[in-house]
Amino acid sequence: MKNLNKNLKTTDPKQPEDADFWQEVVKGVRKIPVPNVDMSKPRTELPEIRQNINIFEFYQGEKLDYLRAGSFNNIDANTVKRFKRGEFKTEARLDLHGCLVDEAYQKVETFLQNAVRRGLRCVQIITGKGLHRENEDIFAARGVLKDLVPQWLNQDHIRPLLLAFDYSPISEGGDGALMLLLRRKPNS
Repeated sequence: MKNLNKNLKTTDPKQPEDADFWQEVVKGVRKIPVPNVDMSKPRTELPEIRQNINIFEFYQGEKLDYLRAGSFNNIDANTVKRFKRGEFKTEARLDLHGCLVDEAYQKVETFLQNAVRRGLRCVQIITGKGLHRENEDIFAARGVLKDLVPQWLNQDHIRPLLLAFDYSPISEGGDGALMLLLRRKPNS
């Protein structure tokens, strides 16, 4: 390798032929005015980068049943009574009215992760009941999000965060909204 480097010519950048060449290269270039910008501060704020929730902080590996609205397996009777009576205060709400499926999924996932991060216990997701059409078959399916959100709640990365869910009381949306009881971190 040393022998190859001997053949390379090293030129002093201050040689007159280099200066002439450089002047020829930059002949048509004009300086662009630079605005006075305070470079000590970033121009835009970057979003906060957050770690995903570590589900094993909430879940010790026990078998989790598929959650259905009103199903309260593996929860102590006192907690079930309090949840059914509405004794848990709704600490946060997510309204999905007007959302498309992909957008709604992202919102649900982010909402639940943020709720768990904040240590919330009871949250509500408003899906809506679906559009009613005048000449619609009474047996036709309505409410795409109303059907999909409970399925999303059973996904592997979301299910361990939940103890149970049920439809909201009529006064808070009935079957167009879900009340979710979130797990607490052990020792919290």
